[in-house]
Order: sequence, then C-alpha cells, then structure tokens
Amino acid sequence: MRAAILTTMFTLALFTLVGCSAEEPAMTETQAELAVDITPEELGELGARIRQDPARAEELLSERGLTAESYEQAIREVSEDGDSARRYADALEAVEGTSPSV
Repeated sequence: MRAAILTTMFTLALFTLVGCSAEEPAMTETQAELAVDITPEELGELGARIRQDPARAEELLSERGLTAESYEQAIREVSEDGDSARRYADALEAVEGTSPSV
C-alpha cells in the first residue's frame, strides 16, 4: 500500500514537470513556506486536478502559490509520514473517484 501511494505521488510530480514546459523562476521564500503549509488533503486535491488536466498544471500550481519545485517538495514531505500519505491518498481518491493504486 505504501509503495502504491509513493508511486502515485511521484507520478503526479512527473505529470507536473511534463505539464510545465516553460522555464520557471527559482522558488521564493514565500513559496517555500506555502509548500510546507499545504495540507495533505489540499495536496491530494491539487494532484487529482493536475492529473485530470495536465496541460493546466502550471496554472493550478500558481493558484496555490506553488511552483513545480515547491509542489515536489511538498509531495516528498507528505510521503515521509504514513498518516500524511494516507490523508493525501484519501483526498486524491475522493476527487478522482478511484482507488489510488498505480
């Protein structure tokens, strides 16, 4: 189960990078703080929205004040904690309506 959750999170990060074709500026201190402050549920919802429309990844991230790099950082932080990873997966499943197994 943990491997499936981690695979899902890293897949989302990959979709984010593929969806963002333009060169992005370096992450600012404010964006780094937002990456830390985003909840696993918000991250899961955002990941599901990016999966549903990868072409809008950059726009969806910027709505939350995130860049691809800060999003990846947040994914890594969530994946390090089992409870947070489950909360992320539950939110992802709720938005997508499917089980988060990859």
